[in-house]
Amino acid sequence: MSPVDDLASAFARSTTLNHDRIASDEDAHALARAFSVPKDFNEILQSKSSVELRRCIVDDDAFDDLLRSTRSVKESTAFARDLASEIERLSAECERLERDAGHLAGHRAVVENGDLREAEEAYGRVREEVIRRQSTMKTLPALVADARAFAMNLEEQSRADVARATRSKTKFLRDALDDLIERLVERQTRAHRVKLIASIVDPSD
Repeated sequence: MSPVDDLASAFARSTTLNHDRIASDEDAHALARAFSVPKDFNEILQSKSSVELRRCIVDDDAFDDLLRSTRSVKESTAFARDLASEIERLSAECERLERDAGHLAGHRAVVENGDLREAEEAYGRVREEVIRRQSTMKTLPALVADARAFAMNLEEQSRADVARATRSKTKFLRDALDDLIERLVERQTRAHRVKLIASIVDPSD
């Protein structure tokens, strides 16, 4: 019998149930091992030399190394390593959440036990200041009336200047006349602009 057959027979005997007696814990263990045989186990056996196969038969450590070289064991080892890493990460995350929860509980206790009278007093002062400023502010109709009065005043000043210049017996110099005309144009332009804005804001008049 070849070493491969010897090793296969030994493995088969270790994973075969004895049907001539009542099932025991040893039988259950053998069944579990039989269902956990890696798919590429036979392929690996075929690739081993006779010396390596004999060593696997007589040496448990060598046989364990043989199992660890199978693809399924490698995949399960990698999965276990990744799972352990994920568990470690989740554990650290849980610890962080516990710390954050403790901090939030502390902040909540400070807020619940704190004296809010200072905040209420500050709010009251701000509210009074807003009311005071609102009471001193002119309404829109009042602002429009002031603008129209200002425009009328500019027009009256212009008419007064023209009347004084007309009644004056003194001959106007060229420069003085130019200054008078410039002032009249500036006032009339400004008065017209103010009246136009007032009409846009309040077109009732």
